[in-house]
Amino acid sequence: MKIVVLDIVNKSIVAFHEEGLLVFPILDNAIKNKETVEVSFDGIEQCTTQFLHSAIGKLYLNYPIDTVDKFLVIDYDTLPNLKTKMDKVRWSALNAEKYGQIISEATSIS
Repeated sequence: MKIVVLDIVNKSIVAFHEEGLLVFPILDNAIKNKETVEVSFDGIEQCTTQFLHSAIGKLYLNYPIDTVDKFLVIDYDTLPNLKTKMDKVRWSALNAEKYGQIISEATSIS
């Protein structure tokens, strides 16, 4: 199966959590059914990590790492810096407890 983000969100700039939540159920269903799903960012001009966290990062919280990596294929060639952003999103999801502590410490008032 192949999904095109632009076809789902109908915007060339995907920046918000809510937009990612439009993509997540499709990916979640594919992973749940052990179907390979390719995600294309063709036609997307800009993408934020906030979008990626809600669309893809949640998969790493819900499934074993090797399962997500096996069934999720991302077309990195269609959007500059997508690989770097996804590496950050994946790390954050896989280190959710540690990441949460870092954010908490960074935003606490001393």
